[in-house]
Amino acid sequence: LHQIRETNNDKINKNLDMITAMKKERQELTMRDRHDRKALNELRTKNNEIVIPLKSKKEGLQQLEVDIIATKTQKQDLDALKRELASAQKELEKIEWDHEVLFQQLEELKKDRDEWKKKYRESIYSRQQKTNFENLILERNLSKLSMD
Repeated sequence: LHQIRETNNDKINKNLDMITAMKKERQELTMRDRHDRKALNELRTKNNEIVIPLKSKKEGLQQLEVDIIATKTQKQDLDALKRELASAQKELEKIEWDHEVLFQQLEELKKDRDEWKKKYRESIYSRQQKTNFENLILERNLSKLSMD
């Protein structure tokens, strides 16, 4: 009986020691869990401090990419308009040159016209003088003949 008691006491002591050790281990695990939860909360806070600005930056980046595409399209449109403008300017220069040539030809033609008008008037005036002179001579001859 004594041996059974000792064995039981040993078992009880072992069990009590084991319970004490387990309680200590539980306390350590609880402390470690609290510490880990605190660390996890700190990491979550840090993560949020990183993720929220990152999300904002990603949205900003996406907007910038959209802006880049729009800018490229506008640049292409601008380049096309520049080419059209250059073409229109060349055409305008050609038209202005043609206008200047035609204007000079017009001035030359006006000058020729005025010379021809002047020659025509002189010719008519000269012819009228000759005709008047011939008429005067004819009248004198007629008058002499009629007097005779």
